[in-house]
Amino acid sequence: MNESSLTAAHRARGVALSPFKGALIPDAFGPLADEVAAATSGAALADLGWLGHVQVTGRHRQRFLHAKCTCQVTALQAGQGNFGMVLDDKGKLIAQFVVDVEADALRMELGREDAERTVAHLLRYKVADRVDFAPEPGLAVLALVGPRAADVLGQAGLSALPGDAAYAFVDATLAGIPARVRRTS
Repeated sequence: MNESSLTAAHRARGVALSPFKGALIPDAFGPLADEVAAATSGAALADLGWLGHVQVTGRHRQRFLHAKCTCQVTALQAGQGNFGMVLDDKGKLIAQFVVDVEADALRMELGREDAERTVAHLLRYKVADRVDFAPEPGLAVLALVGPRAADVLGQAGLSALPGDAAYAFVDATLAGIPARVRRTS
């Protein structure tokens, strides 16, 4: 069972944890009505510890991934991202992911349980392409939702929000911790 970098903090606060998709995540932080109210009228933070990351490098990284998934990758610039899926040759879903385009790499964010199988599938099609895949352990994924989410990020030290495009992101340091802030619907 995977434990995110936040699991110890959850335990220290007495938060009950349960397995979900190969990771231990919090059951709840309080009454459901309070959590829903925070998400709909303020801001709520969720631990998405079941998500993991794979770094994709090499000269052909964008072209290769674009050809093997359902989303546009080749036209994306650094700071942009997209949602996509990897399918087998019969159209069966192998994994869904978000891809971030960095200056010299791609970062795929996908279910931790899906990462190894997805990379193995993609590598089956690597012939002469210069592309490499490497897991990126130790990164935590949080979702901040609600109409006051931008205010909370500003109070945490974020100076500029990502662009308006879906999956646009900025890298920042929040409370001394490196973070990637991504806009999703």
